[in-house]
Amino acid sequence: MPYKNKGMTLIEVIVALAIFGIICVSFLTLFSKGYTDIYKSGFRTNTTMKIQSMADNLAARTFNSPETIESAITYYLSKQYSYKKDVNYKRVTDINSLSTVEPKIDLKYFIGSPEDVSAKMTGIQAYPVTILWFVNNSKSYVKITIFTIKGGA
Repeated sequence: MPYKNKGMTLIEVIVALAIFGIICVSFLTLFSKGYTDIYKSGFRTNTTMKIQSMADNLAARTFNSPETIESAITYYLSKQYSYKKDVNYKRVTDINSLSTVEPKIDLKYFIGSPEDVSAKMTGIQAYPVTILWFVNNSKSYVKITIFTIKGGA
């Protein structure tokens, strides 16, 4: 009686399982990378919302001097993040040192000199305020610049 090939050999099954395993591992790696990116994006989005809220608070007010802006930022941060003791912030005097990473500093801000902000109306000046908040263990940051209207003396 002649031998008929009715099934798969053990070698064919092992090769098929190996190919299937390689495909599964590549898909799992892809999903893992996607999850990590979504997780990091969530931190960045939350930080953007925090910094935008602070910027809106500052932009809605007028200030007489950089010191009053600094005290407003300090007050805002102490009220918003008093429950979280690990939010450390610092005012920098040079815009070029703003994005320099420093240990244990989460937020930096720079207050520039008053500038004319309106082409149609002269005499309106505002302080440019740049706020930078580090995220993802200082691997990236969220940066926003606003203009706060300069008030009277």
